[in-house]
Amino acid sequence: MKSDEEISIADSAQIESLVERVKQGKLEQNDAQLIERLLGAFLTLITLVQRNNTTIKRLKQCELMVS
Repeated sequence: MKSDEEISIADSAQIESLVERVKQGKLEQNDAQLIERLLGAFLTLITLVQRNNTTIKRLKQCELMVS
């Protein structure tokens, strides 16, 4: 497992900037990678939440998958 220092997760400012670029139709070259990571994390989170036996620990591990 990666340490906190090795995990590269988008912060809220990065996500807000991405949303603005999407609205303006001005995506940058590296935006596709960020969108892919965010959507992957979202799908994982949705899957975990839909399971009856999901624990907080499993939800926290979802963060690690974003990197």
